Amino acid sequence: MARKQVCFMTGGTGFVGSFLAIELLKRGHFVIFLARGKGNLSAKDRIDGAIKFVNPDVYESLRDFYRVVEGEVTQKEVGLSYSDKESIVRVRPNILHVAGSVSFDSNQAIETFETNVVGTRNVLELAEEIEASEVHIMSSAYSCGKQEGVILEDDMGNGKEFNNPYERTKHLQEKEAYKWSKERPWVKVFIHKPSIVVGRFKDGKILKPIGYVRAMRAYYVIKKWAQSNPNGTMKILNDGRIELPIRVPGKKEGLINIVSIDYVVKTILALFDKGVPGIYHITASQPQSHEFWLRAGCKFLGITGVKIDGDRNSPATSDNIKRLENGLYTGLEPYLPYFSAQQHFSQENVKKALGKDFNPHPAITEEFVFTLLRFAEARGFK
Repeated sequence: MARKQVCFMTGGTGFVGSFLAIELLKRGHFVIFLARGKGNLSAKDRIDGAIKFVNPDVYESLRDFYRVVEGEVTQKEVGLSYSDKESIVRVRPNILHVAGSVSFDSNQAIETFETNVVGTRNVLELAEEIEASEVHIMSSAYSCGKQEGVILEDDMGNGKEFNNPYERTKHLQEKEAYKWSKERPWVKVFIHKPSIVVGRFKDGKILKPIGYVRAMRAYYVIKKWAQSNPNGTMKILNDGRIELPIRVPGKKEGLINIVSIDYVVKTILALFDKGVPGIYHITASQPQSHEFWLRAGCKFLGITGVKIDGDRNSPATSDNIKRLENGLYTGLEPYLPYFSAQQHFSQENVKKALGKDFNPHPAITEEFVFTLLRFAEARGFK
């Protein structure tokens, strides 16, 4: 995509979509956003707001290089009006399908399926109708489910087990896109599979706390509670740190594969430019352990005494501590499978496609963790 193109994008109000959109616009591409109104905000209000948040300095210079059409991916023809669809057919844009549900909640499994699977099906039907020559689908490295060891990028095997509806529907989404692409070899189809995406590498900027940052919010809440309710359960040390002698589930050596949003965007754009369709992991080559992420996060928050212990049934030091552990467990429950897994995401496809232009994720250091949490803390983890 080195030459200037017209792109039709879903998910432009979301985290990955908004950061990706900014870079597309800065490169001179014209973007047609599919969005819907929410509350008192129109679809255009929401897109404008997302772009202003990501980079307020360039909003004015970019506002003439995009337009917004009303729609919803779960609807047939993605909910486009007749006139909007006709205008899109005329320009035959490339499609970037970034919209998706990231809910792990089994109570929302139907809605997650509708968004991730039916939504993808509807986008692919639109791609065929407008004769798009290139389609990009945003999936997840964790579509592999509970599989451990080396995870290949294009493993479409059946019989997988999943930790939550998100993983399952991302797997089904990929299968839909893969089957569709095999039946239409003249269309270039890219399936991008980032791991756990966090804020921008340089400043931690993120739309709202998700993933690792959201998990650390549980410790932030406990710390604030301890500071306002000293009761002997948690000791405030002379240096201001909170001593929190609790156990958290998981394994010290569990690998948590986390990547910054700017790395994800740069890798996707590099693949755009190469124009080689395929299925690509966008992951950290050298992921850090559960122990590293927990230790660094607690160090930033000024919390000591937290210990990783896989045996939640062993007795706690006191009833108060047990209650805290139970509360923390409840808050962290959606993320528990990722605290123990040993998953190594192969990057052979992306390395082959990019060649000498492939760049691994920057080293994940304690300072990077501090940067992520500093941004979140300044906003009260909201």
